[in-house]
Amino acid sequence: MVKEKTFTKWVNVHQKAPESHGGLRVDLGSQDERDAVQKKTFTKWVNAHPARATCRVGDLYLDLHDGFVLTRLLEVLLGETMGLKRCFFLLCCFVSRAFGTVSKGLDRATGGEVAIKKMSLRGQNRERAVNELLLLKDKKHPNIVSSLDSFLVDGDLWLVMEYMDGGTLQDVVRQTRMAEGEMAAVSRECLQGLHFLHSNRVIHRDLKSSNILLGMDGSVKLADFGLSAQLSPEQDQCSSMVGTAHWMAPEVVTSSPYGPKVDIWSFGIVTIEMVEGEPPYFRETRAMLFWL
Repeated sequence: MVKEKTFTKWVNVHQKAPESHGGLRVDLGSQDERDAVQKKTFTKWVNAHPARATCRVGDLYLDLHDGFVLTRLLEVLLGETMGLKRCFFLLCCFVSRAFGTVSKGLDRATGGEVAIKKMSLRGQNRERAVNELLLLKDKKHPNIVSSLDSFLVDGDLWLVMEYMDGGTLQDVVRQTRMAEGEMAAVSRECLQGLHFLHSNRVIHRDLKSSNILLGMDGSVKLADFGLSAQLSPEQDQCSSMVGTAHWMAPEVVTSSPYGPKVDIWSFGIVTIEMVEGEPPYFRETRAMLFWL
């Protein structure tokens, strides 16, 4: 549940009649006042970069002092969420990783289950969080996990997404052996998602079984786009070494220029996972893996 102290900041800023949200009474003030709070909040975000005027998002650099960029990021990060159109009730945390935690939640308005990904906006995590939020806001496809809403809570980004009740592909391959038809079905859905991303000049760059979500209705969706890269006609390749070692293409490991085909290499490793239960050289250390 969103902590009550989170809303205290709102109460301290606005002195008009409060509105009720999920049992809490929060003064939202006028639209102009809300915009002012949004701008003030985002200014703190910009000031985290005192030594430079740009923020690196994937392999691109955004000028945080450019009016259009500021307006766009304000709209995406804060524009609709500060009004708290919906309230979500946290049920439990079921995944904890380096980027943050993923919790299961309940949409108070619909009663439906949601996944809430909480990511820090401090240090390098900021770039990963903004990267994922921007992509999920702009890219919609049946084989891409859907973003429902987003919130800023105590300096963290809370990204509300659809809840996939079948878990991850990694859960499946480590507990059972998949039939050939099941592997073919999962492969088809994943490749449809990759085709959509690559058609929009996006490289996932961290494709692996734990980032492929399954639904009990048979749906298969790609997730975790924090390391994705948005290409352009002027910049059609990357060279950063990012991703997870066992799934990295050779070009990524050597920091050579690469394009969307590195995702196909990573998916080839995923198919080996589906057959054998784990990627090649899974027992080797990262250093030994790169040497091999």
